[in-house]
Amino acid sequence: MAEINAGIYNAALNSAAFEGMATTLVIAWFLGERLWVAHTGDSRLYRYRDDQLEQLTRDHSFSQELLDAGMVTEEEARILPAKNLVTRALGASPEIEPEVQDLDVMPGDVVLLCSDGLTEMVGSYEIAGLLAAQADMHETARRLVDLANEAGGRDNISVIVIKVSSKDPPSPAVSAFGRRLKPWPDH
Repeated sequence: MAEINAGIYNAALNSAAFEGMATTLVIAWFLGERLWVAHTGDSRLYRYRDDQLEQLTRDHSFSQELLDAGMVTEEEARILPAKNLVTRALGASPEIEPEVQDLDVMPGDVVLLCSDGLTEMVGSYEIAGLLAAQADMHETARRLVDLANEAGGRDNISVIVIKVSSKDPPSPAVSAFGRRLKPWPDH
């Protein structure tokens, strides 16, 4: 992650077209019955297990810090003018320290990695409902993006849905879908 951070940071320093560029990231690595997660910013990882959706990452954001300090309620944090101000992101500073954790996974778990473009537009209840259906992971990912777009789609929407089907790596059950709002610079 240090190399990725350095690349983004240096690109932003060396080109006016990339000035201020930074990004959030969530990475999942399955190793047997363990799931290793690294993240920075407000991209999230959720686990759906036993009819419960659980957010397993904690946002690196101004609103989350105020919430953690008990200065605002969850409802107040959702409507803060600076709610999307991230306090940690790739490319924002010369060095980055991602938050890393390892978690258990079991057959039947559904893991969702997503950007805030999804979670700002689609509520946990709707997300859980789609993950509960667990019919086709590609279709579930596409439908989550569609729901975010139908709700206004104000940000880029990235979604990866993974169903753990055995103790082996779940690559056959992975589906990713996303939408880019703005074209990339020509540089």
